[in-house]
Amino acid sequence: ERQVVICSADQDMHQLLRENVIQYTPTGKKIITHEDVVKRFGISTTNFVTARAFIGDKSDRIGGIRGVGFKTIARKFPQLGEDAFVSVDDILNECKLRNSQKKMKLYESILAQPDVPKLNWRLMYLDISNLSAEHVKQLNYRYDNAQVGRNKIAFIKTMVAEGLHMPGHINPDLVWLRLSSIEREQ
Repeated sequence: ERQVVICSADQDMHQLLRENVIQYTPTGKKIITHEDVVKRFGISTTNFVTARAFIGDKSDRIGGIRGVGFKTIARKFPQLGEDAFVSVDDILNECKLRNSQKKMKLYESILAQPDVPKLNWRLMYLDISNLSAEHVKQLNYRYDNAQVGRNKIAFIKTMVAEGLHMPGHINPDLVWLRLSSIEREQ
């Protein structure tokens, strides 16, 4: 399977990371993998959107539930760190069960606003349902016919054309170095 590199500093992209999908952050000048996300947040990339639905996203002006952050949600709901998908409803149901056994402010806060994570999940989840069939066809064609190779100048021109600022201290060789090592592993 072909290696995919997402070039973005947006944490929303973490939900797309898999074994063959990595993220390059131009601002941090580093490559992020599925394992990096699990290590940093305690949340699997499979469940990253579910966690963010409760936490919110300040950069996108999406409010979350007060008192819920990555550390709290990862500690209270360790199943979010597993690769098996956990839905917003799964977390809400678990809150109901736990709150009936022992009242906790966190569970009460979550249960008081069940529509917040449900709406947030719909806003944050990246899928193709809002793309036309023609757009999906074009994306699939570009993916299937992409030429893998090293062309540093074309890479920089594409990044600039897409609106990414490339200050002199960013070394695009970092990206190509990582891609080259991945190609050798396959």
